[in-house]
Amino acid sequence: MRTLATGCWSSNAVRQWGFTLLELLVVLVIVAVLLATVTLSPGMSESTRLQQSAQRLRDWIGTVCDQAVFSAHRTAGMLQKGRLSGWRRDAGQWHRFMPGPVLAENVTVQPLQPVEGGPQHGKTLFVCWPSGEMTPGGIRLGTAAETLTLRWDALGRMQ
Repeated sequence: MRTLATGCWSSNAVRQWGFTLLELLVVLVIVAVLLATVTLSPGMSESTRLQQSAQRLRDWIGTVCDQAVFSAHRTAGMLQKGRLSGWRRDAGQWHRFMPGPVLAENVTVQPLQPVEGGPQHGKTLFVCWPSGEMTPGGIRLGTAAETLTLRWDALGRMQ
């Protein structure tokens, strides 16, 4: 016989290790609930998708204009058949030099006004000069339920 901490005697000298069935079921339920929340959570809202697309577009515009300064050639952003691309003017001709950003699904892009001085292969959104200046303008991003407008000035400051 063994003496327990309470001072009582116990004839049960076998010690059992492990978890009870109830403890295992509780853990399984918690794991299942966590997995269901992660896998069944709704996708990004339209507003979030639009904001992320706008940020990607801002970054891409900055990169295209930086290339104008670094390469000492004019660059332009263009919308052609629903796709964005960066163009550079070398030896008197425009050449595509970089793809546009990947925007969220179902986000459309429309220029606010036409821009002169860029490639004639589509809608020119902006032109950047080696001096660091660019054509002022803007772009409207939209989904089925929401729109967002990006505007910039001649120094490339986004508004």
